[in-house]
Amino acid sequence: MEAIEHGEFLARRMAESVLERRPPPTGAIHELSERLLQEELRASLFGQDQRPVFLDQYRIREVIGKGGMGVVYRAFDPDLDRDVAIKLIAPQGGEFIESRRERLFREGSVLFELEHVGIVPVYDIGTINGQVYLVLEYIDGVDVRTWIKQTSPSWEAIVDCFVVVARALAFVHDRGLVHRDVKPGNVMIERHEGRVRVLDFGLVGEPKDHDLPRRFSTLTATGVVVGTPRYMSPEHVQGTPSFASDQFSLCVSLYEALFGEHPYEQPARDLVDLTSRARPWVYTPPPAGVVPSAVAAVILRGLSHDPADRFADLHEFTHALLRAARARGDRGVSGALVVAWLLLLLALLGAAALWWLSF
Repeated sequence: MEAIEHGEFLARRMAESVLERRPPPTGAIHELSERLLQEELRASLFGQDQRPVFLDQYRIREVIGKGGMGVVYRAFDPDLDRDVAIKLIAPQGGEFIESRRERLFREGSVLFELEHVGIVPVYDIGTINGQVYLVLEYIDGVDVRTWIKQTSPSWEAIVDCFVVVARALAFVHDRGLVHRDVKPGNVMIERHEGRVRVLDFGLVGEPKDHDLPRRFSTLTATGVVVGTPRYMSPEHVQGTPSFASDQFSLCVSLYEALFGEHPYEQPARDLVDLTSRARPWVYTPPPAGVVPSAVAAVILRGLSHDPADRFADLHEFTHALLRAARARGDRGVSGALVVAWLLLLLALLGAAALWWLSF
């Protein structure tokens, strides 16, 4: 027994020694990640309560998102007694870190001005060790693609979801800004209340605003290309995104959500693919019977190659989409009323016949 206890003691001391000798982390993300890992190891190895890890006054709970641009943490704000999401840019050198700082500051400053039920609000913006962070509303939910996989919603529910997105983007457009990265991954749906929120305004800008990270730039004379290639409009590919470009990207996302495939036969996979070949803009005909033809027609108009052939703005698009979706319901109600009237008429005729035969 003493030998076992002595062995456990040595194992604990070795683990503590390894933890203490880890090289000092660099950058806020690395530092937070290292500290979280250390506390998780201590709790797992020694059965101790995990000590809190803080970023300023925010207590870090867990990583909830990670990508090329940075990391998103779930944290707790003790001052307001609520969970928040904290977005930190990934550490890079030179121009990369500067462009990412600019992007995150841009997102924070824009969100401070955009108060809309369909847009995730920002609570705070700050810096730590030279790195920028945003404090946003924490959304306990999933993106549109995951929501569809998990719940298999009706086409009506999907359309309702994208109506909220369209209205939020119309609100942004009314203030002279283009989102420039509309896609399913930037639309979240809350698990319990089902509220829809548009995320990630890091690329937002005016239609002719090209002062964005150079690493996204292409060899075009008209400007730069930023966004997600799979959802870009033809004019966006050419470096001239407009309000109509967001409409196109929204319709690509809605098409995918309803039909389970991309509206074009060969969508671009990445920026290299986007700029290294001539992209064929060939429609994939939507499967018949999934949605009413009027709804499909609205979406296809929003996917027009020429921006002038799309809807004048997202307000007009939203009205057309709702009108097309409700038309099917109205026809259904009318049909039910006709059947009801016929049944009533037959009943009256039957009653009249019985009354006649009774004499």
